[in-house]
Amino acid sequence: MKILDRILFSSKKELALFKKYILLKRKTKRLGSNEKTVFINIYDPDDYKFYLYNFIKFFLIEGYVVYIPNSLFNFRKFNKHISNVFRENSVVLKSFPKANLVFDDGNLSIDYFNATARLQNKGYFIPMSSHPQMYQQNHWDRKLNTEKLYTKAILVGNFNADYYSQINNTKFDSIPRHIIYNYLLEKKIAMTLSSPKNVLNVVHEVLNFPCVFVDRTKNEIPQKHLRNFLNKFYFFLAAPGVLMPLSHNIIEAMSVGSIPILQRNYANLFVPALSHRVNCLIFDDLNQLGNLLLEIEFLELTLIKQMSRNTQNYYNQFLSPSAVVERIKLEYKNKNTFYLLGELSSIEKMS
Repeated sequence: MKILDRILFSSKKELALFKKYILLKRKTKRLGSNEKTVFINIYDPDDYKFYLYNFIKFFLIEGYVVYIPNSLFNFRKFNKHISNVFRENSVVLKSFPKANLVFDDGNLSIDYFNATARLQNKGYFIPMSSHPQMYQQNHWDRKLNTEKLYTKAILVGNFNADYYSQINNTKFDSIPRHIIYNYLLEKKIAMTLSSPKNVLNVVHEVLNFPCVFVDRTKNEIPQKHLRNFLNKFYFFLAAPGVLMPLSHNIIEAMSVGSIPILQRNYANLFVPALSHRVNCLIFDDLNQLGNLLLEIEFLELTLIKQMSRNTQNYYNQFLSPSAVVERIKLEYKNKNTFYLLGELSSIEKMS
């Protein structure tokens, strides 16, 4: 049996996952029907990376039973993020074409940056979402026990030039994250938190700078603490991701009402687009960004608080799991196409 396992499975992890798959298969045969049902039947789930996992989780959060085809072929195509649905025993392994909502390659598209569809407002562009661990570990809506303290901007992330220079090879006209990082440090507009032990209890270090960086390769902030940490800051510097402007960290920040500061092309990827001095601050170049950061401490607190409320309202209305599922139900009735991110797979579709 061990020899056969080695032939069939490329790693112990894949074998362990297959065993979970078999257990889930046996378990879900006994599940009853539910009036809120979703069937997801797409040829290559791996195209959508972790975004498909989040898509499934949104329905589960909203009380749906999610069905996926019961086949080893389908199992093989599930990447490490999507395969968590097997580990969590959270889906039903069964074809169910009579579900309330059915998604297949006919109505679910990887072509997320389709300029024509965006310009003509055709279909529903399922929004960027938080890191999958936020939903997997139920941190996405955990009650906050901190309050807004600083009229500063925070950016928590990685600033590796090898990773973040890759966006230069795409069609996005975005200033790479490491360039923003180096520029603001050089101009002494930002500082990097230096003490791993005190990163969650930062006080005096941030007082002399408009912007604060936390390098997660040196100062890791556990997911369960991240939203509470972000909530201490009124502003969030939303630098682009590795291959595209969109990054999960902006959703995590907006979920606590931290106002994003972001480049114009990034703001315009949101549907509806984010608005300057309403629910974000927009810049076009590094010089504008530097000036914005220097100015935020002189903005009236009443305006800042209103922008923070607007940001929180935007998240609740357009980005939360309940808002997304409600919009999907509406668009489904109209038989519209649903555009779901796939990162590289979506970028390669850009013309």
